[in-house]
Amino acid sequence: MKELRMRTRLAKDIHDDVGSGLARVAALARSPKRVTDAESRFEKMGTISSELLDNLRDVVWMNDPRNGTLDLLLVRLREFAGSLRGQRGHGALRLPGPCLPRPSAAPSAAT
Repeated sequence: MKELRMRTRLAKDIHDDVGSGLARVAALARSPKRVTDAESRFEKMGTISSELLDNLRDVVWMNDPRNGTLDLLLVRLREFAGSLRGQRGHGALRLPGPCLPRPSAAPSAAT
């Protein structure tokens, strides 16, 4: 029963997020067609689509039982903060020292 409630909540969250994003894209597509703002509208639709995909990946990641440790959450937070820093040019987010090596880092040989 607990798993069914979790799946129902997950389905509702995905439905709400995707539904609102698609409504925004549809509104942009239906807006008055002017040549002068077409590029801007397409850019906004691309941004919304990318946000929806990122949100779906986050929901799937959060609900994967393999990701249920604090160590993996900290790694995920570091990656997210790094992506924000790259987008906005802000300074580094300082979190506690690494609990696990970054997924892209090669494991070091223990002696």
